[in-house]
Amino acid sequence: MTIALYLISAYLLLQVLANIWIVMSQKESLKRKKKAKTYAKTGSLSFLANKKRRLLTTNEIVQAIESEKGQLLKLIEQQAVTPQSEATGQSVEEQPLE
Repeated sequence: MTIALYLISAYLLLQVLANIWIVMSQKESLKRKKKAKTYAKTGSLSFLANKKRRLLTTNEIVQAIESEKGQLLKLIEQQAVTPQSEATGQSVEEQPLE
């Protein structure tokens, strides 16, 4: 009885491995069928247009980051200027010397 169980489990394992191999080979064939990417030649008009587009996008991102950084620095400066008593909402009272 145990030999039969071993044979059945070995057969099932082989079927699973075969199915995995089939799936993997299908994925590989799909990768090979993908269309090759074409790139613009350096110095061509399309290359220069793409480069300009990337630079403009990058500049917009950098400007947005710098603007946000400036706003955060202003907020930090405002908080540093505000006295601690005003920031917590407490007032300091002077006590008379006796």
